[in-house]
Amino acid sequence: MPKVLSIKDPGEMAEDAVDAVEAGYKQIKIKVGDKPETDVKRVEKIATAVPESVSLKADANQGWGDAKTALRALQGISDYLDVIEQPVAKENVEDLVTLRNRVDIPVMPDESVKTASDCLDLVNRGAGDIYNIKLMKTGGIGEAIRLNTVAEADNRPTQLGSMVEGGVGTAAGVHFCLAFENVIWNEMVGPFMTTANVTDLDFTVPEISVEGPGLGIEIDRDKLDELRTDCTVIGRQ
Repeated sequence: MPKVLSIKDPGEMAEDAVDAVEAGYKQIKIKVGDKPETDVKRVEKIATAVPESVSLKADANQGWGDAKTALRALQGISDYLDVIEQPVAKENVEDLVTLRNRVDIPVMPDESVKTASDCLDLVNRGAGDIYNIKLMKTGGIGEAIRLNTVAEADNRPTQLGSMVEGGVGTAAGVHFCLAFENVIWNEMVGPFMTTANVTDLDFTVPEISVEGPGLGIEIDRDKLDELRTDCTVIGRQ
């Protein structure tokens, strides 16, 4: 799984990237979507700071808006990247098609694809090379499986992304990844970004593993009680 770098000054992000590599990460996800010129500097600084063997991904989170703006940014950084995620606004599906035809790296929709129906529409329109699936985004494993099945039927790979789930959601994601051969990447970063874990999920940078029946985890009820908040709602009848 990758280390996710939040948007900061280009130099700071390069320092964070070096720290990530030293910690054992072999893939880095770079948050972009600001001004194209600044985003280019971010990626260039990071690419220069880490070994060439480190895989770099970029996620614009819709920030570039349209294909014209995205192309301005990608012309300066595509040689460094293995994929660009959601470079345009989620409703601009035709811009995803344009970019896929104009850039040499895979285009990965995220916000544009929430359901199996969305995936079918994007597949039919030729929008996207890889699809980013998130269990929380789809509403659960069932719809995630249906979405992945649509992509798999068209020989499209997928990625299992994260919305910073805790141990339970992450364990479900691990099983999802292991169940399908076309899931080529995962970004189950939740346990590495939270301070409290109520499960016995085994995670050590940069790996996660589960073992046993069900989701392969046990709930620590004592820790769960520590995090519980009780409230009383007083309202009028």
